Amino acid sequence: MNTTSKELQLESALKEITDFLRNKIGISEIFEDIDKSLKIIALKNRNYYPSIEKKIRNFTRILYETGIFRSLSENDYIIFINKINNVHRLIEDVL
Repeated sequence: MNTTSKELQLESALKEITDFLRNKIGISEIFEDIDKSLKIIALKNRNYYPSIEKKIRNFTRILYETGIFRSLSENDYIIFINKINNVHRLIEDVL
């Protein structure tokens, strides 16, 4: 699979995280770290991709600290963590 395809998958995976949180938790706000990550992908400069990893880790940490995960069932929590892990894997694949 070429890099462009992986970048499209990464973009899609980030959007899936946003959709998941909106649908499962009902959060309708813009997620700044994900929004910035999508902008980095749009730049198509892989030198900035490690910052996506940091932004997603920060985003996940904030969700933990605010207790948002408490409203998820165990199954939904596992689905969410798998989506986060997929983003990390795709970043590694692109780099």
